[in-house]
Amino acid sequence: MEGVKFLLENGAKPGQRDKQGNAPAHVIPLYADEITLELLRHLAPDPRYLKKGNRAGLRVFDRMEVWALTAVKGGPYQPVLDWLAEQKKAHPDLVEQRASNQRKRKQRRFQVKSSTIVLDLGPESRSVRHIAPRFQAVGRILYLGFPRFIPWSLQEPILESWAASEGFEIWALNEDSVKPGLLGEGLEPFMKDLRSVVQALLPELGPKFVLVDSSFGPGTFLAWELRPFITGLLIINVHLFNAPDFEQTDLAQKIRKRMAYLGETYGKRDYDSILTLLPDFMYPTGGASGVEDTKRKYKEALEGASANFWEMAMLQPSYNFEHTTGMFTSLPVWPLESPPVLLASSDQAPLVVVGEAMQRLQQIMPGSKLEFIPNSKSKVQSKVSTIHVDVHGTKRPIVVIEPTSPAIANVLYIGCPRFIPFSLQQPILEQWAEFEFVKVWALNEDSVKPGLLGEGLEPFMKDLRSVVQALLPELGPKFVLVDSSFGPGTFLAWELRPFITGLLIINVHLFNAPDFEQTDLAQKIRKRMAYLGETYGKRDYDSILTLLPDFMYPTGGASGVEDTKRKYKEALEGASANFWEMAMLQPSYNFEHTTGMFTSLPVWPLESPPVLLASSDQAPLVVVGEAMQRLQQIMPGSKLEFIPNSKWSWHLEGPDVIANVSQMLSSLLPLGNQSDVRVCKELQVEDLPLLSPCGAVPVISMESCGPNCEAPCCKSCESCKASSLGKACPVQ
Repeated sequence: MEGVKFLLENGAKPGQRDKQGNAPAHVIPLYADEITLELLRHLAPDPRYLKKGNRAGLRVFDRMEVWALTAVKGGPYQPVLDWLAEQKKAHPDLVEQRASNQRKRKQRRFQVKSSTIVLDLGPESRSVRHIAPRFQAVGRILYLGFPRFIPWSLQEPILESWAASEGFEIWALNEDSVKPGLLGEGLEPFMKDLRSVVQALLPELGPKFVLVDSSFGPGTFLAWELRPFITGLLIINVHLFNAPDFEQTDLAQKIRKRMAYLGETYGKRDYDSILTLLPDFMYPTGGASGVEDTKRKYKEALEGASANFWEMAMLQPSYNFEHTTGMFTSLPVWPLESPPVLLASSDQAPLVVVGEAMQRLQQIMPGSKLEFIPNSKSKVQSKVSTIHVDVHGTKRPIVVIEPTSPAIANVLYIGCPRFIPFSLQQPILEQWAEFEFVKVWALNEDSVKPGLLGEGLEPFMKDLRSVVQALLPELGPKFVLVDSSFGPGTFLAWELRPFITGLLIINVHLFNAPDFEQTDLAQKIRKRMAYLGETYGKRDYDSILTLLPDFMYPTGGASGVEDTKRKYKEALEGASANFWEMAMLQPSYNFEHTTGMFTSLPVWPLESPPVLLASSDQAPLVVVGEAMQRLQQIMPGSKLEFIPNSKWSWHLEGPDVIANVSQMLSSLLPLGNQSDVRVCKELQVEDLPLLSPCGAVPVISMESCGPNCEAPCCKSCESCKASSLGKACPVQ
């Protein structure tokens, strides 16, 4: 501290930056003691220094808060957290979330097969994992997957997603493909062994492939040896490539001891101590409960890990400290005329151990690009906002959820299913934004007037139509429609057909046979719907919670049901008056009007965008199952799929059910970014009224569009001699 104070008193600037954009406060050594806090006070004397971001976009404030959350054996270091809390209270703008630089990702499109192949190395054999899409792959990847401390079972799902989403065929080396014990014998033995495994694999890999190095250092030398074969190179989080004189410093001795301690802890398989270490190398997303959930999953992975994993975890920390720098300094400078090289460094990683190592690697690989993995020591975050559209002089809220990178498509989500508050739907929509890279425009119970459900068929339809009409200028010319209204909003599919590129309809209720109302079963269901409405109308929590198993498949056994009941009750307690009115009126509305609404609609035109009907496989047959079958009959060309282990309230039934529905949405998304679709700038969306019930596309005159427009929407139709919207002219 004396040195810092002396420098500051003599003109040193706390806002000065290094070449990575770090201010002095970015590089405060992170120890849970009073010196760390004193340094922070002096190097960030006001909020502008706390808000400073480096090249990775990492702010000083975020770095210190994330560290302090788990600084003491996985628990908080309270003095720093208290000081940061004071700063947040005094300066609310400090809590603004920074944007991620996450790039768009294709949706999960392909089925994947995983297998183990055995390589013959003469006197012995080695196993290599093979993960491939069930179709002709678009490219091949050699993956070096033995990062210290991460069992293979936690890596394999990621590679499966690469195969499923990107179409890559992957050959993956892991801890069981090598001899980890050789890490204890110096530099050359392990390198020689790894080299021989890759040499034996080359005939399978073919002449060209992408190399992904996630070995954290020990396998990175292969990039130089395999350069003639690779079409691209991704190197992730190399550890401890240090400066030449680093070993003589006091910090080096501390890190050497730390590496030895890490190795010893894993060598003893001391689970309690290992789990306290987890926050050292995992960014604590999800708060305390998120950390605990990750600890549980990590422990499960450790319990299933092979002996090779434990040997790798025991030896690699000290191996990296002793040998990584020597290995890299013995390599020639990377040739400029090389395939593209991307170096990925976690933005929350320790600066000396990873951050500076990656900077040095970039120096010996001219032409490489250093990028940062946001919030990683990694979670993609979505941005949620509310806009208001004007409907006959009243403002209606629409929730907008978007990814931090450019969206590949817009999704209009009709989200007013009976009994499900929007707070239980929003996290799913955030997942869609995060992982499918779509921008979601969500209507919910507060976007409409639920009281109109009690006035017959037309009033609610008219109100919902008006809300969507007002939203169309925001949505743009093309979008995917997801109808999770359970019936009252499904008619919009017909009216919006010219605008939609794909349609997902989930669990329509009570589209019945024409003579159903005369049956005894109909009277029973009518009474049941009335009882459901009355129960929600009274806000009778005890009775409501006994109803929950009627519409939720009991995933997770008895404890799972109780946990869902707790979450559901919390959501009900925070629900708006509109939700309760919707839940009270919608059951009887569906019984009285859904069938009439559908039978008044025209048969769905065959030349339509793809339609996917999602029906829960455990749902009541009459209420949902037969309704979805009838819907398919009036929508020829649609595809009826089943949501496994779901009763019909898919929002409540756990990650597997949500993932299944998300995959259905994914299958409807475009393969590329639609931002380049040209739309006539002279034609306003307000000029396109929602379609009449006949489903015909409105003919647009050249006067409404403009004589000089060259956009593809302005095509001359030889049949009707008019300009029409794309190929959807009613005559055609």
